[in-house]
Amino acid sequence: MVIDRPLTREPATGGRAGRAVLAALAGHAIEWYEFGVYGVVAVYLARALFPSDDLGIALLGTWSAFAAAFLIRPLGGVVLSHLGDRYGRRAALFASVTLMSGATFLMGVLPGSDSVGVLAVVLLVGLRLVQGFAVGGEMGSAVTLVYENTRPGNRVRASSWLAAGTFTALLCGSLLASAIAASLSEEAMVEWGWRVLFLFALPLGLVAVWVRRSIVEPSAALGAEADAVPRLPIVEVIRSQKRAVGRYLAIGVAFNVGVSFALAGYTNLMVLNGIAPAEAV
Repeated sequence: MVIDRPLTREPATGGRAGRAVLAALAGHAIEWYEFGVYGVVAVYLARALFPSDDLGIALLGTWSAFAAAFLIRPLGGVVLSHLGDRYGRRAALFASVTLMSGATFLMGVLPGSDSVGVLAVVLLVGLRLVQGFAVGGEMGSAVTLVYENTRPGNRVRASSWLAAGTFTALLCGSLLASAIAASLSEEAMVEWGWRVLFLFALPLGLVAVWVRRSIVEPSAALGAEADAVPRLPIVEVIRSQKRAVGRYLAIGVAFNVGVSFALAGYTNLMVLNGIAPAEAV
C-alpha cells in the first residue's frame, strides 16, 4: 500500500531504474500469462475437471473459479503491499511470484473429475484464490518498486512499462494456448494439452525469481521510514482518499470485465453455440 508521504531515499540512477523495471516485468510475465492461458483453455478445463455432463454448467463452474481470483485480489494487494512497506519490495515481490508460479504449476497436475469427483473443482478454486492473492499484491508492489527507484521526471514513463507488460503477457499466453489447441486434437487437449500450458509456469517462475535477485532496496526503505508505516495503512488510504479509491475500483472492474471477455468470453459463447473448441480459439 502506497501512503502519500515524502520519499527520503537516495537519488535514483538510470541503471537502478532499469533493473527495477526488468524485475517488475519478470513477475508480470508469469502472473498475467496464466490469465491469458486460462481464458482460452476454460472449455477444456470444464470437461476435464467438472463432473457435469452439461457443458454449459461446467463452463459456468470454470468461469466461477476464474472470478474467484478477482474477488480476492484486493486482499492480496493489502497484505503484500503492507509486507513491502515493512520488509521491502523485494520480499513482497518474491512472495507474489512464488505463490503465482507455484499455484499455476499445481493446476497442471490437478486430478480430473473422473478420479476424484468434485474435489477437483475444490482444488481448482483453491489454487485460483492463491493466484488472485498473488496478482493483487504484485501490481502495487511492482509499481512502488519502480517509483522508488526512478527519478521524479521519469516515474510515469517507467511505470507505463508495467501496463504494457501486462497486456503483452496476456496476449502471449492467449496466443500460445490457441496455437497448441489448434495443433492438437480436442481429446488430446482435454487429456493433457491444457496441462502443459500451466506446467510451463514453473520455469517461467524460476527465471522471474532469478531476475528479481537483482532488486536493489533504497536504504531508507528498511530503516526509520519502514518503522513509520501505519499499523493499518489500508484504513488510512480509505479515510484520506475515498474518491480516488472509488474511481480506481470502478475503472478496475470495467477493465477486467472487458479484457476477460475480449480474450476468452467470446470463444466460450461460440462453443456453447456448437462450434468446435479448436475453431473457436
